[in-house]
Amino acid sequence: MSDDESMYDESRHEDALSRVDFQKHLDKQYPNRPRNRGKTLPFHTLFEDLFNPLIDNRQKKPTAAAVNRRKVGPDGQSNLSPSERRRAIIERYIARWRKEVGPDFFPAFRLIIPDKDRERGVYGLKEKIIAKLLIKIMKIDKNSEDGYSLLNWKQPGQTAASRMAGDFAGRCYEALSKRPMRVEVGDMTIEEVNELLDKLSAAPREENQLPILAEFYKRMNAEELMWLIRVILKQMKVGATEKTFFHLWHPDAESLFNVSSNLRRVCWELYSPEIRLQDEEAGVMLMQCFQPMLAQFKQESLKKVVEALRPTPEDPEFWIEEKLDGERIQMHMVTDEGHPGGKRFQFWSRKAKDYTYLYGSGFQDPNGALTPHIQNCFVDGVENIILDGEMITWDPNEKAPVPFGTLKTAALAEQRNPFAQGHRPVFRIFDILLLNDQPLTRYTLRDRRKALAASVRSELERFEIHEYTVATEVEDVEDLLRKVVAEASEGLVLKNPRSMYRLDDRSGDWQKVKPEYMDGFGEELDCLIIGGFYGSGRRGGSLSSFLCGLRASNKAVRMASQSQSQSQSQSQRWRQQALAQSQSQSQSSQRQQTQSQSQPQAEPGAEPSEHEGPVENFISFFKVGGGMTANDYATIRHATDGKWHPWDSRRPSAKDYIDMGNLSLLKERPDMWIKPSDSLVVQVKAAQVTASEDYGFGKTLRFPRFMRLRRDKDWKTALSVNEFEDLQVMAEDKEKEKAMRVDQQRKEKRKARAGGYASRKKPLTVAGYNARDVNSVKLPEGPQGTVFEGLTFYIMTESSLPGDQKKTKLELEALVKANGGKIIQTATPTSQDHETVICIASRRTVKVASLEKRGDQEIVKPTWIFDCIDQAKRDFSRGYAEEMVVPFEPERHLYFAPDKMRGRYEDSVDEYGDSFARDVSEEELKEIMAKMGIVDIEEEEKERVPDLFGVEFLNMKGFMFHGLVLFFDQPGPVVQKDEVQPFRLDTETTFTPTTATASSQALARFASATVLPRRYTTLSSIPSDLRRTITHIIAHPSISNLADLRRQVSRWETRKIPRIVAREWIEACWKEGTRLDEEAYIAR
Repeated sequence: MSDDESMYDESRHEDALSRVDFQKHLDKQYPNRPRNRGKTLPFHTLFEDLFNPLIDNRQKKPTAAAVNRRKVGPDGQSNLSPSERRRAIIERYIARWRKEVGPDFFPAFRLIIPDKDRERGVYGLKEKIIAKLLIKIMKIDKNSEDGYSLLNWKQPGQTAASRMAGDFAGRCYEALSKRPMRVEVGDMTIEEVNELLDKLSAAPREENQLPILAEFYKRMNAEELMWLIRVILKQMKVGATEKTFFHLWHPDAESLFNVSSNLRRVCWELYSPEIRLQDEEAGVMLMQCFQPMLAQFKQESLKKVVEALRPTPEDPEFWIEEKLDGERIQMHMVTDEGHPGGKRFQFWSRKAKDYTYLYGSGFQDPNGALTPHIQNCFVDGVENIILDGEMITWDPNEKAPVPFGTLKTAALAEQRNPFAQGHRPVFRIFDILLLNDQPLTRYTLRDRRKALAASVRSELERFEIHEYTVATEVEDVEDLLRKVVAEASEGLVLKNPRSMYRLDDRSGDWQKVKPEYMDGFGEELDCLIIGGFYGSGRRGGSLSSFLCGLRASNKAVRMASQSQSQSQSQSQRWRQQALAQSQSQSQSSQRQQTQSQSQPQAEPGAEPSEHEGPVENFISFFKVGGGMTANDYATIRHATDGKWHPWDSRRPSAKDYIDMGNLSLLKERPDMWIKPSDSLVVQVKAAQVTASEDYGFGKTLRFPRFMRLRRDKDWKTALSVNEFEDLQVMAEDKEKEKAMRVDQQRKEKRKARAGGYASRKKPLTVAGYNARDVNSVKLPEGPQGTVFEGLTFYIMTESSLPGDQKKTKLELEALVKANGGKIIQTATPTSQDHETVICIASRRTVKVASLEKRGDQEIVKPTWIFDCIDQAKRDFSRGYAEEMVVPFEPERHLYFAPDKMRGRYEDSVDEYGDSFARDVSEEELKEIMAKMGIVDIEEEEKERVPDLFGVEFLNMKGFMFHGLVLFFDQPGPVVQKDEVQPFRLDTETTFTPTTATASSQALARFASATVLPRRYTTLSSIPSDLRRTITHIIAHPSISNLADLRRQVSRWETRKIPRIVAREWIEACWKEGTRLDEEAYIAR
């Protein structure tokens, strides 16, 4: 018996004692809990009788139109729909459990929906660690075919099974099935599997987890182990959602889970369909995590958003809150004299993650980042309370919130030093749900806010009641939106003060409004990637642009599958029906809203239609590639590796998932396609929508620009056809409203002028230049921009810069005007809009000296004008439609700055003067680098870099080869000492040394690789201790003796065998901006 196994056996007695104590605790907490009569079912019944049939049902295509079974009769043939078959499969398994085991379904539920089991701790096991443990258990070499396949599970393999890259459990099955301990299914029961999984989650290290997985390996066959791994990774994907399982177990199961997030409680309190929840039981409870109420976001005009809050003539109020950039947190507090400080706290996130360890369990918790600071925040008499709010990160020095991503770091820092003036967590409270055992969810928001004000005291920058503004008009929202834009805030949340608190409901009583959605059709759309196009040049060999689509509605897909028309293809019918349905829906939305109030409620026990979920079908819409960084490409590549399929027009297997329209009319087709469930959602922005026959939707986006990846969304929540059509209608409505307002303003101005005197518009003239018209100045040919739109300039002198940037005062004014700016001849604003005037000067004149003496305004060099125009052109060439000015740089742009403004722009550049917002030229970069000194960094400090910055740091070009040791095989004369190879930086920011090998060496060093000195010309000349560190041998197939290299490597007395790759591997990694897999670049 191994040491690990003996240690595992010794711990069994302690585990048995702890289980006895735990059972006593459960008996006390649930005295009437259900008791099973028999042993739990074998583990293999879960996939034989439940999971596999559900997956088969999901993949099975209907063979005929649905038939009304009442017409067929009890003995007739019936063709069940997928939803009915799914329901029958689940009900059959539950019935068997009730009959053979008993009423307690909790043991099975923990394995069916493991992601909803909050009691079992995290395993700390990701795919890589499980692969390492399985390699040890099966006693195979990690460099063997199966060992390599497990460790590199995202890469396609050679066999049919391993080619399905991305399915780690399936890859494990392939390796396990070759060397199983059992061929037939094992005898482990569901209860035994749960006990071992509890131990696995409690095991602190890999060496403690190894004997537990070995026990599973002895008692399970390959298929059982495959499903066990899916349970551990919480990646079930069995073709039914938790809502379906909850509904078929008990009609009130989902409601109880929403208020408790407790799977055990759902199973033990609702073990029989005859037991129904009472009203008070369906409410929030102390120290039980609930699913909070959420705000709805609809792309509608502000008028419609306000109307959705249902104001009345008697009570027209609605409330406006600032939308916070933090994490939704619920705080529970109860009086507990046995707890230090007399109060006990618990904190949960929206996803039911317990954050009590971070924010504190009591007033005297030394590890609490929040609770030690709020002892005086509760009014006398408050015994217990539940608060709903947002935890944000606060900078006490800047007196401003910090972006959300720093929240946990700030909380940990506060734990270590609560007296420091660094970033800290602040809890902003906007609702109260329970006070002194009295649930408040059925009270109005107005009453709940009164209760909150009467029970909680704010502690500045620690524990604050979130403020709100009382409004009655749409204009009130517009005013606050302008403030949001000015302060770069998240947005607004509009609330109905007459509304109740609805658990786990995205109600229309709370409405989100974001300023970025209010600019014509410049909407940000969250669409799914459904195809990819290979690039050329710098992006050659990889997918450089992506085909995106809209999700088709369930009704449209059903209509298309049932249609038997022979005059149209299925894809054409589907697309037209989807469009027709979306248009009719947008036209009748108000009628449906009115009718919904009078429609009867579904009968108890009837399965809701939404349980079927969205259908995995998408319609092609647009192609996007502009705006993506190397990191974006790497993230997409990492998340979808092994899930792409070649597009084959002869056998278009993609048609089950993607509608491309009429294939014969398409000008270009994707090189690859991907299943929606395997893909990612991207957020894009576009100028407008135009008609196009190149896409299945019949329309496309003009100039789409990638904004970011939406990892919080999947194919089910991506933008649908109906939602997009609603967006378009609303955008058109807003444009009409805007046009009407403009027209009304023009009429009012004409009336005002008619009452006084008529003014005649005169051409803009410039004093001191014989009244010449700025418009008469000839500008360089080519497109002009709008980068200075909305800005006002006072040009005080000419530009004395060399070359094309040498301009007269008049030419500068004309250049500004041609790019959207406004010209005036004074430093004081001339309008009533309180506009800021940008003063431009390159030398000291009387006017400049006067302005300096006044000391209240910056004077900017003409260089800034040229930099803004140049950067706007660069951005436009990359696909960015919006033009923005660059921030002022202290040395380069400011001729004069008042003392109070001197430090305002320091953050625009780094310590050497390199701009964070502007592309610098080659000459400017050389000047910047000349200012940099050489800094010696200890090796120990180098190794800490990945830990400090995370895995993303390794995706940067300058760090992608970190930890690699490279030997360049370069047959030739011996070099006695190392030579520094010269290289230059060209305009494409690619290092181009004088020779090919020197080029590769320079690139490798720049990417943080260690390159062995050139004095080692052969492998045999390298000392053995240094040889053991080599990770890669870089060979030149036309020069290197590859057979001899491999022969020498095979004789090394070390387990670490370096890869022999071609020099092109380094260049390809540099082009892609990330470390590529070596398999495609093996030297041959």
